[in-house]
Amino acid sequence: MENYKDQQDRPLYSLTIREYVELNRQLISEIQDNVVPPINEQTEEILDIKKAALLINLSVPSVYTLTSKRQIPFMKKQGGKKLYFRRSELLRWLDEGRRKTKKEIDIEADKYVSRNRRPL
Repeated sequence: MENYKDQQDRPLYSLTIREYVELNRQLISEIQDNVVPPINEQTEEILDIKKAALLINLSVPSVYTLTSKRQIPFMKKQGGKKLYFRRSELLRWLDEGRRKTKKEIDIEADKYVSRNRRPL
């Protein structure tokens, strides 16, 4: 099959299903290779307090308050004054505060009732 870049002038409706699927695979592969680098401990982005505040959409003083109350994950070199944050830890911290939607709660309630129904 031609590379998808060579097909830019070709209309989508002229592709076979197999060509369309392969085109999508190529696009997804390129996006994963170029846009979403794998995150691991060595390559993970370390943020200063200003970048951390931007990421979590809080003011810098609010982030300082959260760190002083130890309510947010952060790092500080021994004897140093500067605070550092791992991007993944901040995103995980935000996820921990996620509230369930009414629909998710209703689904869980239905599952609980059906599992724990007592015979009459």
